[in-house]
Amino acid sequence: MNLALTGIPLFLFALFSLSVFLFALIVGLVVGLLAAVAFTLFMVGTALVVVLPTVFFTTMAATFLFLWGLGGYYILRWANNDGETEADKGPSIGDRLNNFTGGRLTGFMDAAKRENSKGDIKGYGDQYTPAAKTNGMGADAAQKKITETAGGVQKVANGGPAAGTLGTVKGGVSGVTGLG
Repeated sequence: MNLALTGIPLFLFALFSLSVFLFALIVGLVVGLLAAVAFTLFMVGTALVVVLPTVFFTTMAATFLFLWGLGGYYILRWANNDGETEADKGPSIGDRLNNFTGGRLTGFMDAAKRENSKGDIKGYGDQYTPAAKTNGMGADAAQKKITETAGGVQKVANGGPAAGTLGTVKGGVSGVTGLG
């Protein structure tokens, strides 16, 4: 009888104690989570007060420096008279500095022009390749001299005065290499 009369209130007390404990635990976790979220939002907001002006300033500084560099490039390009056609090209800024110093930079300018003349890999006969030296001959005379030399080589190969020597060399080369 005692168990029947006291068992129900004891069970309800244990159930009440367990539910209060679970409720307090859940409320504590929720409050702790909300406190962590609130603290995080406060600190991120405080950090943004410092970060946003810094990012704005550095972006504006980078833009400013880029535009100055771009402007400087175009000013130097204009100062060098770097036009699209040969008629637009004139003395470079280095030539102007050389004239300003009374010709004291001639050695540097000549060396720079030589380096610039071989700085491009476009091939022979372009604007960077120096003209062929003809030892005072005109272009037609130089071409004639090349043709005469090629003709002399052809005569030797076809049995001219040095054909025997050429045949010996040719035979020796073909014997060593297996070509011929």
